[in-house]
Amino acid sequence: MLILSRYGKEAIRIGDDIRILVIEVKENYVRLGFEAPKDVQIFREEIYFKRKKAAESQDVTNTEASPSCESSST
Repeated sequence: MLILSRYGKEAIRIGDDIRILVIEVKENYVRLGFEAPKDVQIFREEIYFKRKKAAESQDVTNTEASPSCESSST
């Protein structure tokens, strides 16, 4: 893990396309701004894991509900 210190209005770059800007620093929180290509999804971590869990549960449901590919011959 890389740990960096930044003051308000300072930025961090990830590659050429992603910029993270420290918007505001207060007692118990930091406001960040993100500039990234439209194809890069950015989520708060708790939302990311909630969406991932929902997608995995949907995959399991779809797998269980899909009909068998076997055909019966009489």
